[in-house]
Amino acid sequence: TAPLAAQQEVELYVFDSRGGMASQTWTIQVTGGNQAPRFTSPPGEARMTENETLEVSIDVDDPEGDSVDVWVENLPPGAFADSETSTLWWSPGSDAAGIYRDVTLVASDGINVTRHVFDLLVSQADRPPQIDVSPEFTLREGDQWTYRISAADPDGDRLLFTSDALPP
Repeated sequence: TAPLAAQQEVELYVFDSRGGMASQTWTIQVTGGNQAPRFTSPPGEARMTENETLEVSIDVDDPEGDSVDVWVENLPPGAFADSETSTLWWSPGSDAAGIYRDVTLVASDGINVTRHVFDLLVSQADRPPQIDVSPEFTLREGDQWTYRISAADPDGDRLLFTSDALPP
């Protein structure tokens, strides 16, 4: 006989001749049954910033020492789970800020399946300021020159202008 899970869910249905139905559900505790694998340190949530690399180790323990298959469901675009190293990897680009809900770690020992759901929170990376292009021009020695530099920060951050290469 095949091994049984330590807890067996049972659902019983009863129907009458006029289409009526009732059901009852209960759990049977199986002494010596196979216990489900457990995630040892699953994330409650994972936080990161755009253009960074996320690495989440997927650590699983099986009470009976059975081999455990691990996979991840509902991954955001570009993320992947490496089954060889039991690691979730993701390097979101510069337009990936947001909340990616219900990423699901799944572990199975062939009898029981365990799931752990969490969210990935990606904050927007600081974008560099943009300096407007200056026109090309030629000056003669001794000429005075004034140029108004124009720049903007896409995040609205305060700007500071400086240079180590200005002539005295």
